Amino acid sequence: MISVKGFFERAGFLTKILLFIFVVLIFGLIAVSCVGIFTDGNLTNLNNIRLTQMIESIGVFVLPPFVFALLLSHKPFSYLNLDKGIQLRLLLYGVILTVLVVPFINFLTYYNQQITLPASMKSVEDWMRTTEMSAAKITEQLLFVHNYSALLFNLFLIALLPAIGEELFFRGTIQKILYEKLNPVIAVWITAFIFSAFHFQFFGFIPRLMLGALLGYVYLWTKNLWYPVVIHFLNNALAVVFYFLQYNGYAVFDIDKIGTEGSQLIGIVSAMLSVIVIYLIYRYTSEREKNLF
Repeated sequence: MISVKGFFERAGFLTKILLFIFVVLIFGLIAVSCVGIFTDGNLTNLNNIRLTQMIESIGVFVLPPFVFALLLSHKPFSYLNLDKGIQLRLLLYGVILTVLVVPFINFLTYYNQQITLPASMKSVEDWMRTTEMSAAKITEQLLFVHNYSALLFNLFLIALLPAIGEELFFRGTIQKILYEKLNPVIAVWITAFIFSAFHFQFFGFIPRLMLGALLGYVYLWTKNLWYPVVIHFLNNALAVVFYFLQYNGYAVFDIDKIGTEGSQLIGIVSAMLSVIVIYLIYRYTSEREKNLF
């Protein structure tokens, strides 16, 4: 029996790109077919929306990177940098960074939303704003739940699955492929650009670009995909938990407003503190790498 493991191990840069696109398209078609079968085309029902989200997360983002890694390597988990343990100090840095960077991301989001297109492109701008408002309404439907079992499910569906899937897809695969031909820093920023563009949210493009770059640098320095997965998950989970608390009448501050209008200084301080933690991550990983030789 012929094994598929490592079948394309010696593939070149362009072959790997085309192979990954092919795998994504195949699984994307399967995911779309499954959505159609299981939802009967009714995407207004909340349970169907949840099911669609789950199928797309697994079918488009989680499975293709694993299949791609299987085709390229006899050790797919090693190829995806999922075979390493987590250092407690780096994990702590990641948690601190996730919390500290929130006001800065909000700061960028606030100013990104102020961007307007030229008058000649007003119809395009109106379309983009309408599309994003529709997506926001669907997100609100998913987030606004009343019980803790639904909260736990949201943490799985909206926080954990996207964190695993998107990090496998963007950092674990695309950024890794780009490393082969490009300067690692350029690979980080190109991947971050693709990551942000993939969400089709123009008025959130800049903050998502910065978040993607942050995750890319963490992956570049640690060579361990679990760290960006954890940071990505915590970032998503914060939003899920705070929306739940607000919607159910708990006296909590609006996490999305910190660093925006009236508190921009907090956003700037957040950026400065985040840079310090990012430097600590870089220094720690650099020193550990030196000690290995």
